[in-house]
Order: sequence, then structure tokens, then C-alpha cells
Amino acid sequence: MSDAALGALLEKQIIPIVQRSTSRTKGKRGTRFDLERYPGQIFRFDWKAHVKVLSKMHANGQFLNDPNTGKAVSDEEIKKHLLDCFNVFKKTEEPKVIGYSRTLESHIDGEPVTITVTKERFKELEAEAKKSSTRYWTMVCRNYTKVQEFTTPSKANLAVNLNRQLNVLDNKVSNKTYGTADAGRFNFDQEVGHGFGKGMASSGYAAGRAAGKLQKMAGSNRIVRDVIEKDEIKSKLQKVIKKFGIDLEHAFKLADNDFAKDFFLVLTSQDKDNNRAEGFGEAQDLRDLQAIFEEIILEVKASPSLRDSVEEQIFSYFESQPKLQVAGKRSRKSIKSKAKTGTKTFKVRSTKRTPIITGGVQLQVSKIKKKRSKSRNPKPVSPLGLLMLLNKKLPQKVQQNMGLPGLANRTGRFAASVQAVNIQDSKLGVPMIDYTYQKNPYQVFETSRGQRPWSSLERDPRTLIDESIRELAAEMALGKFTTRRV
Repeated sequence: MSDAALGALLEKQIIPIVQRSTSRTKGKRGTRFDLERYPGQIFRFDWKAHVKVLSKMHANGQFLNDPNTGKAVSDEEIKKHLLDCFNVFKKTEEPKVIGYSRTLESHIDGEPVTITVTKERFKELEAEAKKSSTRYWTMVCRNYTKVQEFTTPSKANLAVNLNRQLNVLDNKVSNKTYGTADAGRFNFDQEVGHGFGKGMASSGYAAGRAAGKLQKMAGSNRIVRDVIEKDEIKSKLQKVIKKFGIDLEHAFKLADNDFAKDFFLVLTSQDKDNNRAEGFGEAQDLRDLQAIFEEIILEVKASPSLRDSVEEQIFSYFESQPKLQVAGKRSRKSIKSKAKTGTKTFKVRSTKRTPIITGGVQLQVSKIKKKRSKSRNPKPVSPLGLLMLLNKKLPQKVQQNMGLPGLANRTGRFAASVQAVNIQDSKLGVPMIDYTYQKNPYQVFETSRGQRPWSSLERDPRTLIDESIRELAAEMALGKFTTRRV
């Protein structure tokens, strides 16, 4: 697989996991959608926050105010009533968890998968739920959408709904007639979500699955492995992943078919404002993670493939032959191939007539003699060879030439995206070198295609790339040529 194809594969399989983390579109549903419906979760109910609100309502004459006795209700009594409401939901919900199934769309391999809560899984969830602190009452539920039936005022038509139960209780004590339309009078300012306390946010699962998928690909591909093992990239990746409450080892596990395997999905009732503030922070973290993935993909695209390495060896050999004129310098003396039995080195050796195969055309090279100091009509290296030698140094040369008042080097993405793609004859009778770069977003700086105030002659990418190509051409003694952005 070529570098470009490998980079495209990474882009296709990694980036969508992050981009679609919050998607609810059918067929493209993301991690958040499936996490809300994932079968078998732990619900932690913050009873203290609810007792505080109900106690204040009682003091204001809005809840549990007996008109006959006028007796004040203590916080402990309110807590007991609240626990009764919670237990109604728990006793109704938990028996329905075992055997509950859902089909998820954001499966790591891109195909829907059905998950069922087994008896063994229920026991694991139940044991984990009992480990909670005294701040919470805990239970096992089917999923997030079922917890909404308990917490959301709009679900007051259901017997298990907390707001409905509280109104029914208040009607008995205060002789009121509260109905379904009055369910919203309890302003607890609470929302239920993943990620608070012991839970992991849905963005964390998306980030972990994407990073885990990347590691799995690295395990079977040397180029990907070499790129993510670079100190700078590995440090960036670990730093961002850590923000989601996971590490690279957890990420690897999250890439398994069952993305909740060895993990417990924990739903927690929490302050509404804090929950939404955390959501904004998670969105930024996901954008940062996507930027790192894009950097890795560009690095992979710029990395030498096995075919490139072989071609380097061929051209490296012919450099020493007096019969040929070869521009540039060879980068390696041998090709190392790692096999199960160890590392073996192969060297190119020949004193006989040797054909070079380039783009399906066989260029016959006349008999090469080891000792010959003179040469007539030296034959140049093929366009493919020149492109290979040029692209090997072009990104680095572009990066060296960057700086104010022109384009400044910040992330290295622009320089890594610059690539010579073709060499052909022009109408001027001299070779034309076609090149390209990542036009989105850098084409905005071109004077002919870009927009003010960004575009200028100094910042025009074509000026920078043309200068870099000409400097490399001078080093390689290529002679006259023209350049063109395609």
C-alpha cells in the first residue's frame, strides 16, 4: 500500500470516530448516541442536592405543608420520602435489565452490533454500583433513556417518574390537586450524564476508541507505528487522551468490538450548569485530538514506503556507475527486512546488463563496466527517480524557508503536505515540475485564489514552494525548469 493510500485509510477509519461522536443521524450515529442506549449501566442519584431543593420548597410553603397540623417536616423525613420514590424506580427497572438488548451503530468496525446484558454482566454492574460513596443512591438500569423516565418532568405520565411521585405525595399531605402539568414545578437544576465523578464522558469513549483503532493499525503497519512512536507526537497524543480520563492502554481496550468491555458506564445526576460547561470543554478537547490525528496522517503520507525504499537502493547503486548521470545523494546502503527469524540485509550487486523498470517502460542500460573513467552521452535518471529524490527533501526545505513576513511554521502541516507530483515537457522546451499542497486551508494565502487580508505576495504558498524547489534543484544540478501548482 502506498503512503497516500495508507494515509487515506487512516483518515477514513480514524477521523469519523471523532467527528461523529455526537451525531444522531441514522446510519452515522456516533458514540454519544450509542452510549445513551448502551444496555446495562449504573445510575448514581445525588440525593443531597434533591433534598436541599425540597427542603427549601417546604420552608416556602410549596411542598409537604399539612394545613391541619402545620407541622414542619425535617430534612430526614424528606430524605425518607425521596428514597421511597427512588426505590419505586429501582424495583421496577432493575428486573428488566437482564436480557435487555440494543443494536449499536457506532461499532468500531463500522458495522452495527447487538449487545445483550447477561446475568454475569448484571452481577458485575451490581457489585460495582455498591461501591459508590454515601453521596449517591445507586442502582443498575437498562440505559440513559430509561433513567430519563425517572428524572425528566416531561415523562410525568409514567408511574415511576420522580416528579409525578412527589406530586402524588404532596397531594396526600397538603390536600393539593397537582397533576401531570405541574411536574415541572420542582426545579432541581440537575441533569444526568456520563463523565461526572467516576463516569467517563461520551467524548472520552470516542477519543479512546479512535486512539485505540490507531494503535491497532500501528500493530500491523510499520509506517504508522514509527510515526506515533515519535516522541513529539506520542507526547501530544498522551496529553490529550489523558484529558478524557483514559490512557493509551485503556484506549486500546476501547477499540475492541464491545467498547464497554472491562468498563462500566456510569450515569450521574449532576449540576446542570457544570454538566454543560464540561460539555464545551470536551468538544474543544475532541477538536485538539482530531488535529493530532490529522498531523499523524500527514506524517504517514510523507513517510517512505517499502517501494520507495527499494527504488532508493536501485538509484543508490547506479550512482556509482560511470555510465549513468544521477542527480542527488543516496540515503541508504542496504535494505533491512525484519522477519520472524531476525534481521537480514540484502545488497544490490550486478556487473551485467541491468534493466530499470519505471512506470511500465523498460529502459535498457548498456553494459556497465566496473572500471571506466570516461563516459559518452550520460543518461539522466527517469522522472520518477527525480520526483522521489525531490520529495525526500522538499518538506524539510519548505519548512526551513518559512518565516515572517511569509508563512510562519507553527504545526508543520503545510510543509508536510507539499509534494512534487509530476515532471513533464513544457511549451518552453524545458521540464515542468508540477506540485501540490494542502489547499484547505492554505490556498487562502494565494494572491490569485485567496482573500484579503490573508493573501499577499509574501505569504503566497507558490512563492515559498517555488523557491524551495529551485534550491533543491541547484543542489541536484537539474538545470533549467519551470514549476506549476496543480
